[in-house]
Amino acid sequence: MKYYLSLVVLALSLSAGCTWIDQSSGQAALSPQATPTPVPRPPEKIDNGLEQRLAEIAKGADGKVGVGAVLLETGDAAYLDRNGHFAMQSVYKLPIAMALAQTIDRRTYDVDTDISITPADYVRRGFHSPIRNLNPRGTVMRLDDIVRYSLSESDGSANDVLLRLAGGPQNVQQYLSSIGITDIMVSDSTKDISKDWDTQYRNWATPEASVDLLRDLIEREAGLSERTTTLIFDSMLEAETGRRRIHKGLPEGATLAHKTGTGGHPSEVPGYWKTVAAANASQANKNVAKVQKPAKRTKMGPSAGDDPEDAQPKANEVISAVNDIGIITLPDGRHIILAVYINDSLSVNPDKVIADISRAVCERWTTGQLLEVPQARS
Repeated sequence: MKYYLSLVVLALSLSAGCTWIDQSSGQAALSPQATPTPVPRPPEKIDNGLEQRLAEIAKGADGKVGVGAVLLETGDAAYLDRNGHFAMQSVYKLPIAMALAQTIDRRTYDVDTDISITPADYVRRGFHSPIRNLNPRGTVMRLDDIVRYSLSESDGSANDVLLRLAGGPQNVQQYLSSIGITDIMVSDSTKDISKDWDTQYRNWATPEASVDLLRDLIEREAGLSERTTTLIFDSMLEAETGRRRIHKGLPEGATLAHKTGTGGHPSEVPGYWKTVAAANASQANKNVAKVQKPAKRTKMGPSAGDDPEDAQPKANEVISAVNDIGIITLPDGRHIILAVYINDSLSVNPDKVIADISRAVCERWTTGQLLEVPQARS
């Protein structure tokens, strides 16, 4: 980017003494007026040894696994299925919140704008929504608090309110395109995703695009002000979901700003067994195995709303998505961007697969060693 010399001098004088990230805490530390000068990104250096180790760990997922990992300060990187399409589930609340943040920066709203939330905004029971549970008749809430509920609590109702205020999926896609992100697709509200099995796969991301989105956020290239960047980052930093995923693999003293996502099981979708019965009937005269109904069915739990965001697989049924993407701030102040997607897994412990991937990445880029990590059994 070209600047006039006088503007450069003025910008440097205003931002003198500021840093992008408080390395002791991982918190964003710039004043709302400061605009850091972009730092050239180091060239990508693929770590083949780490990729091989991640591929070994990924076998334990017994499903489709995508990984993107980048050490920002050096350019070291490792990927699995770099450009594969993965159902995001609640990970998609991050690009929605970022698109909404842009409307704040454009003064369509302010962070302290009061927003009316009615029962019509609520996701159905079985989908995680503290706002709905605490305010069954509706409420009025500050916009920045709704953002925090969506990102920190993974509240489905909060997400759908933000999607509406951002102008819908089309505007989210326009925002993503404006910052050069083309391989993240937001197509539906949480309500729509809850209606059938296939809709979740319309809302997808690639590991590479997920890394790019997080890197744009931390490097202040996401088209957002410092105020809204800090709101997004701090909400992710405060998230309590998915403690058995990336977080469990971190070295002592590291911090994590992240967004999780968890899918469900086919048998939890309304009308699923009618579909199965019809499919089985059509194959009655063919030598095709029928889908067997489990002896016991459960209500849609954390699979549908990230509460408490621990995957709960069922025997002989896939769980559609177990995901976690985040920004790791190491004790020495360096940053790892890590995105892990597990789709259609039959593993009994997909959370552990993500934790092992996190541990292997951090070990590699803090000690140089390839950690021997026991594979999760499927």
